[in-house]
Amino acid sequence: HVKPPPHPKGRTLPLRGIRSIKEEILARPTFFDYFDGVVVDWKYFQQRGKDLLQQEAGWIKRQGLRVIVDLTSGINLYPDLRLIDNLEEDYLASMAAVEDILSKMEIMDSHDLILSLHRSPETNFTSEQTSSSFETTLRQICKRAEAVQVNVHLRMCHGKPPWSIDSAMQLIQKVNAPNLLLAPSTALLLAREADPEAIANILKNKLGLWFVCAPDFDVAGRLWNANAPIAGHDQKDRIAEFLAIDPDAIVILDGVYKDHDEEYLDAHALNDLIQRSEE
Repeated sequence: HVKPPPHPKGRTLPLRGIRSIKEEILARPTFFDYFDGVVVDWKYFQQRGKDLLQQEAGWIKRQGLRVIVDLTSGINLYPDLRLIDNLEEDYLASMAAVEDILSKMEIMDSHDLILSLHRSPETNFTSEQTSSSFETTLRQICKRAEAVQVNVHLRMCHGKPPWSIDSAMQLIQKVNAPNLLLAPSTALLLAREADPEAIANILKNKLGLWFVCAPDFDVAGRLWNANAPIAGHDQKDRIAEFLAIDPDAIVILDGVYKDHDEEYLDAHALNDLIQRSEE
């Protein structure tokens, strides 16, 4: 009998457009050589009843698989989820949807929820009202999440606020919830030419996870893709410097891949980056 090596800790892979978490893991025979968890879109939980999730949970727990839920695709003001109380009926429906997701996360023993902000309304709601409503809603979500031992990770996205590390940390400080953490993207930091040393102190004690991917630019030098693969990218050393800021933070391999081969190459590249960041 040969005891298998332990799974890597804190390394996760997003699963997009899936039918079954179990099927996706089994389709990747070397998955646990590189990852210990997955990121699943919120729709996966929304479209399944608690009985079905309970059936899935048995296999997932036996594998020791970490499951992270990502609300980002649904937080768009309209037609899905909104975080501001400018239309009471839509706002209450959004909060009910978040509550439903949190209750289902308990079944999967999931302890990490990712969310983003969204654009401001075009009319009848000022920027000051929008900011205040973001703070209030995040505080409410964090309070409910804390009751079920869930950390909430504020994701920085291309085209959505907060627009910088500084503004993100200011929002987190205003919300003042112990389980609200920041989830930066290495692609966006590279695109903005951020200095790892300069942001290390800003992120202290509030860095929850990293979205690891690379940026792509068009011929005019403008960012058009914030989910490019890291394998073969010319700034891997800088990505390793970002990861070294907090070696215990969860790392999500966030590239969008055309096939499993490209994904496998990035898994190798991520493994090398993490080893380099720990040296």
